[in-house]
Amino acid sequence: MNKAILLITSIVLASSSPAAAEDQSLAHAKTPKTPVEAYPKNGCIACHASLPGKLSQAVQDWSASIHFQNQITCDSCHGGDPDIAGQPDNRQAIDSAHHSLKGFIHRPKPASKVSYFCGKCHVAIMEKHLGSPHGENTHPTCIYCHGHHDIHSPTTGIINTERCTVCHDFKTAERIKGLLEDTEAQIQKIAEQAKWLEKHGYKNLALEEMHEHSKGTVTQLRIAFHSFNLRDINNFTNQITTVAEQTVRTVDLIQNKSQAAEFQTLIGLGVTVYLFLFAVFLMGYKRHFLNHHGSAKSKSGGFAN
Repeated sequence: MNKAILLITSIVLASSSPAAAEDQSLAHAKTPKTPVEAYPKNGCIACHASLPGKLSQAVQDWSASIHFQNQITCDSCHGGDPDIAGQPDNRQAIDSAHHSLKGFIHRPKPASKVSYFCGKCHVAIMEKHLGSPHGENTHPTCIYCHGHHDIHSPTTGIINTERCTVCHDFKTAERIKGLLEDTEAQIQKIAEQAKWLEKHGYKNLALEEMHEHSKGTVTQLRIAFHSFNLRDINNFTNQITTVAEQTVRTVDLIQNKSQAAEFQTLIGLGVTVYLFLFAVFLMGYKRHFLNHHGSAKSKSGGFAN
């Protein structure tokens, strides 16, 4: 089975210790409040943040995005030269920063180039999208679903009637959405079961690989989704379902063995208690019998005298 399929969603638990809480508080206090504070040497951000209207709105939108969180700056996507900080009035420097010789791309045109623009980083998704009905029709593009600068971590909420029914009915999209949600729920359940297995001493190489590559499962699933090929998506989700079923069977087996061991322990404890009480009874009976027998002998000896 493909290694990517033997992956599992792990649950990351945040530390609740006072020291950790203090570290988190300090980290939060040091977090820059504005994009300019975060990237003081980036001329693109410094310049656009000071401009009016749409030219600064892009910076504000980006500052709330997942790209900002992952240190993906303007020049990461648009190219150009960000090393012009402190030169907002130097027209020559600004023109040079926006020059094609510096790799600057204002916005990808025509729409068919959007996939290649985003695909500089998201290569696997680009390949799936270009081979899909969406890619073949050059619409919708990445930005239709994910936005321009205010890009957030994707959820299945992106797939909705408002967005999808502009071009077609919602039946196929709804089915794919259901597959995604059901499979991601399975992955979450597997993660919880895997933690239970580790807690009870069941740990092997396959389980370690699942934990190490946990996020990869959801990533691979979402990459497959961009093909909009139900057969491919079904194949992937079916393989994840197989892993889920194997995990469930393993959990059931370990639980049954654990319950059997607990039952045997109770039986053993019950037998031990029974034998102990029986021994106490025998000792009491023996003492009582000896006392009674000794008393009887004393009386009979007294009559004999």
